[in-house]
Amino acid sequence: MKRIINIVTAAVAILLVAASCKKQETTIPDAVAQFNTKSTTESYFITNSASSVYKIPIGVTSKSDRDRTINFNISSPTGAVAGTQYTLSASNVTIKAGSVVDTLYVRGIFAGYPGARKDTLKFEITGGDIPPSSYAKNYTLVLQKFCDVTFSVFTGAYKGTDYDEIGAIVSSVTDYPITFTPQADNKTIRVNNMWELPVNVNVELDYSNPGNFTTNVPDQNYFVHPTYGQVKIRAAGKGTFSSCDNTFEIRYEPYVPGLGTFGVYITRIKK
Repeated sequence: MKRIINIVTAAVAILLVAASCKKQETTIPDAVAQFNTKSTTESYFITNSASSVYKIPIGVTSKSDRDRTINFNISSPTGAVAGTQYTLSASNVTIKAGSVVDTLYVRGIFAGYPGARKDTLKFEITGGDIPPSSYAKNYTLVLQKFCDVTFSVFTGAYKGTDYDEIGAIVSSVTDYPITFTPQADNKTIRVNNMWELPVNVNVELDYSNPGNFTTNVPDQNYFVHPTYGQVKIRAAGKGTFSSCDNTFEIRYEPYVPGLGTFGVYITRIKK
């Protein structure tokens, strides 16, 4: 009986070894080309510097012993033009033998971004030696210019024009004189003669988001009206400003507490 049990045990062991030695079949997926970026949409802040360049990595999912070219299309729904708003390092990229990634260089043209212009570039991998992936073949780059904020630069004389909330000019003259005095907190500008009144208004500048510099008018006393008494002023939404062009848009509402408002106004100011 013991011999029979030993024979059965040995047979089972042989079967297990044979099964474990059986060749495992695996399927290696075909290589695809893709954008190796952290996000499908990223921002490029163009500075007035020769070193201002944005790098877009493009890669493939496996190595090869030969060079491989990846083609892409580029479009701009905002109307950015190559040679005016940007330049590209190449019209395609080549993944060298033994490598899995190459870099496309986008260089923004600082002079091509007057005022608050912002552009969108859309890239799509279309093929070449490697087909595009189904999940990372599209990429969007948003371009706009950027200058550091230096409060002392804002000091001095400006010109302002007032508009109502639908965009009609309401100031008695355009480009009337306005004076800026930056405050020590590096946050507040004291604006004199806005709305053609020789009084000061504190305007806050928020430049924490490089893609969206904003102005804000905190609630404060404005002037004393001969009929209505103390007039106050408060924000009517956020305005914008550019540290590159020294241009400002301030949105505000003069009002008398308990009585009503004089309306919503927008003052646009330039150096």
